Amino acid sequence: AVGDPIGQVAAKVISSKTYLFDSTGEMLDGVYQFTNEVDRVGGAGNLEAGFYYFNKKEGSVNGQMATGKTAVTFDGETYNYYFDKKGKAYTNAVVDGTLYKANGVRLDAEESRMVYEINGDDFDDVDITISNSTATLKIGDEVVVSSTGKLKKSGTVTIDGTKYTLKDYVVQNSAE
Repeated sequence: AVGDPIGQVAAKVISSKTYLFDSTGEMLDGVYQFTNEVDRVGGAGNLEAGFYYFNKKEGSVNGQMATGKTAVTFDGETYNYYFDKKGKAYTNAVVDGTLYKANGVRLDAEESRMVYEINGDDFDDVDITISNSTATLKIGDEVVVSSTGKLKKSGTVTIDGTKYTLKDYVVQNSAE
């Protein structure tokens, strides 16, 4: 669901909103991953490497760079992102108790709750930062996530008849 802009792109601030344009001057919309910094004319500096979303909705918001929590629908599937004040998606991070993968998409349980093992397919092979915490998550750690992406921080929870004990978001042990 991520666009790969052909050639050079540049961002431009128009009426306090950031838009993305290709080398022919055509406005782009959708989710884009930048591997390098992107020039931004006007505004507060260039766009850092990362994932960004430029609104696909029709009307006056079309093409505007998104910030905050944003649901993006692509091919009938909805993906939830959280973009910081500069428009860059949080990645490999737990923000406000919610886990965001390497591609910026929120991790959601398919049922009400599930146990999920942090893996190298969904996350870069780095410690996952947890906002407002000294703890980190590592590849191989198990966490309990809800259908809205919230992680259980501590205590116990029973899922499918198995009781899990958690500390600093990580499953410590389980018992039938």
